[in-house]
Amino acid sequence: MKAWRCQFEKPTISVLIKELGDEDQARMTGLRQSIRDITGTKPKLEWQGITWCWSETTPIDPGRNLLEVQFIPDPENPRVGITLSTSFFEKHPPSKLPKSLYPGLTVSTAIGHQSWCEFAVQSDESVEAISELLTLSIG
Repeated sequence: MKAWRCQFEKPTISVLIKELGDEDQARMTGLRQSIRDITGTKPKLEWQGITWCWSETTPIDPGRNLLEVQFIPDPENPRVGITLSTSFFEKHPPSKLPKSLYPGLTVSTAIGHQSWCEFAVQSDESVEAISELLTLSIG
């Protein structure tokens, strides 16, 4: 966990992923590739403060429902932060999205036209659901 939390020594994404458990490594590696494939954008590894520490940020071109993706390789709780336009939920109400996304949607924050959601990556099902959400929101 040292590399993920150490603000003053920038790690590589490989080092951060190696700090995850074996199952989390496989899930997060697959999800990271899905994020790149779906968004078509190269992420940047940046210090995101004490909550998200070293995370990959994938900004999205303006004018889309998906605004940004944060890949958070926290060794204790790997997750993904997704910033969506609130208009996304007009076309895709939460009740129509995969049920494994509900915990992240229920605690999301909406201010103005943006919603910030955070999803734990705890199973293959959650990886599929997050990928589905990204695919829906990028279109």
